[in-house]
Amino acid sequence: MVEDQAGKGMNAEIRVVGEAGRAEVAELGRWLAAQRGLVGRVVQVQGEVGEQELSGGAVELLSVAIGSGGVVSVLSSALSAWLGGRQQTIKITVDGRSAEFPTGTKPEAVAQYLKAVKGDDARA
Repeated sequence: MVEDQAGKGMNAEIRVVGEAGRAEVAELGRWLAAQRGLVGRVVQVQGEVGEQELSGGAVELLSVAIGSGGVVSVLSSALSAWLGGRQQTIKITVDGRSAEFPTGTKPEAVAQYLKAVKGDDARA
């Protein structure tokens, strides 16, 4: 976990909304983890293992460490680019506050949300 200026780590939890959400969140996780500025900051969180499953559960959500302002900008741009090629909505939760962003969301909207919930230390 990355620490912010106040000494506390802060993560954004990202889910893909809809029926294909679990399959799409794994793909989004690979996409984000490959982005310069996000390497080592993206963790895929597995869901509970069901009785019929032989191994770990499906990826349920992504946790992205957003400890510095530059990360907010990179994450916002990457999420917007990913949404541009799909008919999906993503749900981002930071510090108990959630917002949904549909296909076509501009990077500025995601960045504004992340900065608002994260506080002044999110300046790019």
